Amino acid sequence: MTGSSEYHGVIGVDRIHGKIDEDLLLCSICHNVLWNPVACKSCENAFCTLCIHTSLKEKNNYCPFNCYFEERKCPPCISILLSKLQIDCCYKLNGCTTIVSYERLDEHEEECNYQPLECEKCHKQMLKQDFEQHQQECELIDLTCNECHVIYKRKDLNQHTEIECLQNQFEQQQQMIEKKMNENEDIVKNMEKETQHLVQSQMTTMDTKLELVDEILRMEHETQQNEFEQKFQTQQDLFDEKQKLMEKKLNENDEKYNMMLENIEEEIQQIRLLKNDSNANENGTNAKLCKVDLDKLSKSVRYAGNPRF
Repeated sequence: MTGSSEYHGVIGVDRIHGKIDEDLLLCSICHNVLWNPVACKSCENAFCTLCIHTSLKEKNNYCPFNCYFEERKCPPCISILLSKLQIDCCYKLNGCTTIVSYERLDEHEEECNYQPLECEKCHKQMLKQDFEQHQQECELIDLTCNECHVIYKRKDLNQHTEIECLQNQFEQQQQMIEKKMNENEDIVKNMEKETQHLVQSQMTTMDTKLELVDEILRMEHETQQNEFEQKFQTQQDLFDEKQKLMEKKLNENDEKYNMMLENIEEEIQQIRLLKNDSNANENGTNAKLCKVDLDKLSKSVRYAGNPRF
């Protein structure tokens, strides 16, 4: 396949130099020389790509020969014949005498100096070869002053005096100064906002740190208080334990004393019984000795085994 799919010109038979096989090289739809050709897989007829795609939309995907269209590449013989064609430029009537090969046709006509162009400012029609010169002369073309950068029409060039240029420059300087002042004001405002935000952030951070310090101190105080209470409780437990031991010992001493007292009272009772049964005629010396022994025994009972007496 030869040629470019972007070319939209019409290649009539009258533009071809030499003979042409019209049965092979003409499109069955537009009847001009094939451009960017494709073929129908069913009937093998060739068409311009643009022509067949437009036709398929109107005929529900059927080609002009009533075949369901399935695209295939154009046969190589057609591509070879097309590549040998020599064609007049489409701008021949404007003066172009160039004869171009089929493969270079679109490139040449895109760059051809005989193609018509229109000035965007004055809308005058001219050839491409004259367009650049027209741009240098057109009265409606915009010009830009190199000094004050003001844009004006070429026809107003004489009105753009040196005084006006200086005045424009002065106004531009004023505008630039105002712009800079506004920018500086914006910068100052932004800096004030950033400073305020920074101060607020630092205050928030400081408050957070103070709260953290307070929490640490509170926890340390609670820890010390708990340690003190634990130590106090330990001392209290030791004191209670010692007190219990002392009471236990005192109770044990009381029990011992009571048992001893009971034993002594039993002995005293026995001695008294023996005394009553003694012979009345025995001398009084033995009786006195016995009484003295009983008094000593009774006194020793009060101090032996129980310190509370």
